[in-house]
Amino acid sequence: MSAMARRYPHVKFITMSPGATTGTEGFNTLPLFKQYIMKSMMQVMLWFNKVHTVEIGAKRYLQGLYNSDFESGLFYASQKGLTGRLCDQSLLFPDLNSEQYQENAYNAIQRFL
Repeated sequence: MSAMARRYPHVKFITMSPGATTGTEGFNTLPLFKQYIMKSMMQVMLWFNKVHTVEIGAKRYLQGLYNSDFESGLFYASQKGLTGRLCDQSLLFPDLNSEQYQENAYNAIQRFL
């Protein structure tokens, strides 16, 4: 997204993690027993505020689209853990700022298109 944002500055490109969300159908392809275990584990994690609901995950995407505080070309996810306040992930993982890495990723994707 960073490479795309440089190429097309008039378009907003944001990578947004929905975070760890409960209420999705992500576990539905697992065998029934594993589904039960995973969904139960997520419910317990929700009680302890370690994950959030799918509605909160969806709101993150809307924030990325409509909140001008989110800059084009950046990757946003939870500042700490699987849920909570969003932050620019390059503050936690400096390699995300590498234009060389960004260009390599862009070129790799272009080979598949």
